[in-house]
Amino acid sequence: MTNTGRLCVVIGKGGVGKSTVAAALALAAARRRQRVLVVSFDIGHSVAEIFGVATGAKVVPVTENVDVLRIDPTAVVDDLYRSVHRMLAPAAAHHRLGVRVPDPRELIVAPGAADLASLDRLAGCVADDRWDLVILDAPPTQQWLTLVAVPEAVVGYLEGIWPQHLRVAAGVGTDVRAIVLVAVLEQIKKAADRVVAMLARAEAVLVTTGERAARSESAILASAAGLYGMTLRGAVINRVLPNLSGASVPLVGAHPAVFWYEAIRTDRSHGLDPERAGRHFAEVVSLELSAYEPVGLALLEPLADRLVPLAEPAGDGPGAGGITVRLVSGSGLESRYAMCIPLPMVDSPSLRVGRVEDEVIVSAGEIRRRIRLASVLRRCRVDGAHFADGMLEIYFRPDPQVWPT
Repeated sequence: MTNTGRLCVVIGKGGVGKSTVAAALALAAARRRQRVLVVSFDIGHSVAEIFGVATGAKVVPVTENVDVLRIDPTAVVDDLYRSVHRMLAPAAAHHRLGVRVPDPRELIVAPGAADLASLDRLAGCVADDRWDLVILDAPPTQQWLTLVAVPEAVVGYLEGIWPQHLRVAAGVGTDVRAIVLVAVLEQIKKAADRVVAMLARAEAVLVTTGERAARSESAILASAAGLYGMTLRGAVINRVLPNLSGASVPLVGAHPAVFWYEAIRTDRSHGLDPERAGRHFAEVVSLELSAYEPVGLALLEPLADRLVPLAEPAGDGPGAGGITVRLVSGSGLESRYAMCIPLPMVDSPSLRVGRVEDEVIVSAGEIRRRIRLASVLRRCRVDGAHFADGMLEIYFRPDPQVWPT
């Protein structure tokens, strides 16, 4: 296994056509000779249905270069539970240490454990050299926002129920259960680190429509993608109502349906503006509403034609790079650094920035994240912030008390 695969996360409000776009994007990438795996976490609905194939817990081939996989969080946790149970088989019923040691199996069913295990399974797919590109058909908005926050939340939760000093004491003893527990905790922390690193390298494709609910959720999702370090690869404006051609209007005349159609089309035209979106996303693609539900390879191919620009890795244009740190000016104690976080579609009044020890806390509307500072910034003081054109810049200057001389 290698770690060179790309992850593209297709995000959007439920019902905007994420699964369809994910499937068509996979076909577009396969045309570029990329080996693609499309992954879904949904239990009741799977992107495999869009391809017209059945899927289970194993990888299923769709075409020569496209595979599909549904990750069942419950099944992943069951596997982990059985694994830990086998490890505990030789353990005595009671531990010998003078501190309370949680049962390792309690951690497997702890809040967020299933989500973390599923994300770690996804990270394994990204690292698997069988595929050049892994496309995640992300769950709907609230579930996705919960999912991306899980790795850091789980580590904090575990630290709260069993702090590090107690883990160290338990790990050097002879209690098998305690030793297994420490090993499980280390696996969980490593899994969380893998997932955080994977998300920071990921590309995000936002799918939206002209409906008002989709517009508002698109802003939240785009901000979350930027806040978690993802490259904003592209935006797909889906189900665009086609303009009635001049030749077709005389055929229907002044029928009330024409006015109804134009009223809906006008209302939806106030959605995600392609020109504005182009300032934040590397590519913006509009897909017209189809008369037929695009299920099966034959109906997906025309959509794949339109999505070819999104099939290649992002370059250095808008949306590239995720969270970055740059030297603004000076050197040594006179240096000034900027931490740059892309936050498209965010209103500046909703932004809040703070610092707690080696982390900055950024709130953008309903999204909030604690971001660990790069090593050079941990020896600096915050020196203001600036937000313009969808980019938040937090400035730092060296702290003379801790800056190396």
